[in-house]
Amino acid sequence: MLADVVTRDGHVDWDELERQREPLDEWIAWIGRPEAVPRNAKKREAFWLNAYDAIVLWQVLENGRPDVVRGPVFFELTAFAVGRDDVSLDEIRDERLRERTQDLRIHAALYDATRSSPPMRNEAYRFPGIEDQLKDQMRRWIADDERGVRVDEDEAVFSPTFDAYAADFADWTGGDDLCTIAALYATGPKKRRLVALAQNGCPHRFFDEDVSLDDAR
Repeated sequence: MLADVVTRDGHVDWDELERQREPLDEWIAWIGRPEAVPRNAKKREAFWLNAYDAIVLWQVLENGRPDVVRGPVFFELTAFAVGRDDVSLDEIRDERLRERTQDLRIHAALYDATRSSPPMRNEAYRFPGIEDQLKDQMRRWIADDERGVRVDEDEAVFSPTFDAYAADFADWTGGDDLCTIAALYATGPKKRRLVALAQNGCPHRFFDEDVSLDDAR
């Protein structure tokens, strides 16, 4: 289903998802079973990433595809049965993923259905294979000039996610600046320019957040 509804550049075709939503509904029901959450740590990481993205997709459809995606009702106050617990999207992101993995690449994998969101992946995360998927997803995010990182003449411009979770990017890398972090996953001229900016103190700013609904149309 994901292969059909997610475009090559990571946008969601909501019309197509509406037509093919049965697998999504079935998966949302399945993750509420007590045995759904894997015991293996890497399998759990893949499971929670998939759960987060699937719940976002499902909520957008259930809410009639709102013009904007934001607010406590969507991310904090609506709980879903996952395994033996009831959890919100914020709890999945913070308690099941950020705090447990301390892996900055998860920020590239969490799709929020907004124009500022990292690109949606057109396949589920899985184990084995999640390490390669997360590396690839981080590269795709950094390569995206509109949603990830852009390099202007004398500064880098980063996704607002880098600002909102600045402590993650600093603490989990031992204090690396954002240009150095992004350069690890960039390629070609962008990589060279990020390295040069890092050597100059990493002058940067952040994109304005756009919480309007991401749409492939």
